[in-house]
Amino acid sequence: MAFVDIELSDSYWQSLEISQQDIEYLYTFLLEKETPLPSTDLASALISERIRIEKKHLKEKQQKNGDIYLPERMYEVGIPVVVRKSMGPEKQKFIVNLVIDGKLAASNQIYIGGGVCSVNENLKIALIPGTDGLLEDILGMTGAYYQTISERYLETGNLDFFDLIIFDTDCLENYRPSSISADKIRNYMEYGGGVLVFGQPDNWRDDILPVSIVSSADRLNGKELTIKDKSHSFFNIAHKITPSSLTGGISRSYVSHPAMVFPSEIIIEAGDNNALLTVTEFNNGRLVYCGIPALEMFRHIDATAIKFFANLINFSGK
Repeated sequence: MAFVDIELSDSYWQSLEISQQDIEYLYTFLLEKETPLPSTDLASALISERIRIEKKHLKEKQQKNGDIYLPERMYEVGIPVVVRKSMGPEKQKFIVNLVIDGKLAASNQIYIGGGVCSVNENLKIALIPGTDGLLEDILGMTGAYYQTISERYLETGNLDFFDLIIFDTDCLENYRPSSISADKIRNYMEYGGGVLVFGQPDNWRDDILPVSIVSSADRLNGKELTIKDKSHSFFNIAHKITPSSLTGGISRSYVSHPAMVFPSEIIIEAGDNNALLTVTEFNNGRLVYCGIPALEMFRHIDATAIKFFANLINFSGK
């Protein structure tokens, strides 16, 4: 099924009324926290929960209506085609023309393909975003519950509310986590929190996490990689995928981020003590490093990468 992003209109918030369900949610939320919280934290939690519920309802409605082609008035398809669920997993190329007042203003080709991505919607994800917004777009399309957090929140917010903290690629371009943030992340992991770090350039700071990550950027070929554990949960927790199919989609057209991660268990090795996929068990928590260009592969509708993304999120969030 082709993914279509879902947004809530301004009118939704203008007519919002607090329901009994909202009150019950906040009551449960406070019981889970076992501590009084200011009204700003309660409002933030309620807004996030409302967004999750409404997106879930809209997504279910969209799925019942079948596949959607958007926008239908501004674009014309250069070839006659019917997009449906039986189109299969292979990418299909379409020519899209932008016509204004009967004149061709622009033309490009797009790819549409089917993909299954079963991210656990019960996971609460904190996202430290990167610079291009691609990960946010993907999380939104998969229906995952996530909330972008600020440097301020890293220092003062309640990280225990989340099951998983994700560091997006290039996130340090906008964030400068302090020693206070590092201590909070360490405590969060000690008590069972999950951390997922996507591939980073060589500006990654070594004092943010209780694990050493020395990363770089390179263009790799999947044939150069070694799969150390073919039966790992990364390859079967939500979707069963063939590890060689995942690495086979990695090419020099993508930028990969091999890294030396210590301590860690290497799942996919890139040579010279570098790895593209590792996991570190830290007390009750877990840290996953993924230097695979999974987001770009997802963007290009690589069916295996789409399934791997779901596995990666579900495993990292424990």
